[in-house]
Amino acid sequence: MLKKKTGSLFSTGSIFLTTGNKELWLFQNFLNYHFLVRTVDDPELVSEWTEATFLKDRGPYTLENEIKLLEKHKISMLVAKNSGGISTYAKIEAARHMKIPVLMVRRPEMITAKSCQTVNEAVDWVNLHCSYN
Repeated sequence: MLKKKTGSLFSTGSIFLTTGNKELWLFQNFLNYHFLVRTVDDPELVSEWTEATFLKDRGPYTLENEIKLLEKHKISMLVAKNSGGISTYAKIEAARHMKIPVLMVRRPEMITAKSCQTVNEAVDWVNLHCSYN
């Protein structure tokens, strides 16, 4: 399904992939593209994916450094996971500055759970919902 939805979106050049390690295998079938893959941990697929260059690095990143990275690797598209944090946002700013398309992968929906503002509120909730035997 991903192949059908994204196959026509990719342009020529290198694609900067910052989606994490878990879904990297989904991009391995795009043989007509070169990927620059940046991960925090060593990717499991390094030896199996010859169309990719791997960078092991952790943010925060600066706008200036991200622009240099995009230029150096001739990036024509950014695929990024929406982490919700600011430490890796410079890549989005750099892509916008260079007019490079950005494809954002939405964060999974959070399961709603009860949250308490104080310890007393938490104790009251536990007393209300738990029985002692």
